[in-house]
Amino acid sequence: RTRLKVGVVELAPFSEVLRVPGLIDFDQQRMARLSAPVTGRVTDISATVGQAVKPGDVLARLHSTELGHAQLAFLKARAQSQLQAENQERARLLFAADVIGKAELQRRENEYAIAAAEARGASDQLRVLGMSAGSIAQMSKNGEINSTLPIVSTLRGALVEFKVAPGQVVQPTDTLFTVADLSRVWAVADVPEQQA
Repeated sequence: RTRLKVGVVELAPFSEVLRVPGLIDFDQQRMARLSAPVTGRVTDISATVGQAVKPGDVLARLHSTELGHAQLAFLKARAQSQLQAENQERARLLFAADVIGKAELQRRENEYAIAAAEARGASDQLRVLGMSAGSIAQMSKNGEINSTLPIVSTLRGALVEFKVAPGQVVQPTDTLFTVADLSRVWAVADVPEQQA
């Protein structure tokens, strides 16, 4: 067979095949690592690995005494705010009737402003601990404390990992679930520097 080939000199594409180890990995910009927003004990897990999930789907529930204490503090602050609002309104009526002086009215207005700020702060704390605005409004309406908090997905995709079991005590620093959008993945190759 012929080892030599004669042809016209011309420009042509040229590439060298380089075989390196690699793997298929999740797109790091399309995944979410979910943790508990508050310290608590896992009471129920309602998801399995490989399950398709969307934002808002409940993956697990946990019971938290810390959340219960924060809810109680909110209800107390809200009740105090309502009381101070009534005191302020009464003081305005008395001031208008010239029964109390301006200093007394200002004192009651200041007490209401402080109580209202404390109620807003307690509400913000509940949101930090993972309660939705709707849940806070419902609790504010009926006055019932509920120490159970759902852990929900924040991403549409597949549940690719979970590191939690019923009865386990979890902290906000613990990653409980990993959800990834598998519609696009990464091919990661380990190319030596001198060959890159």
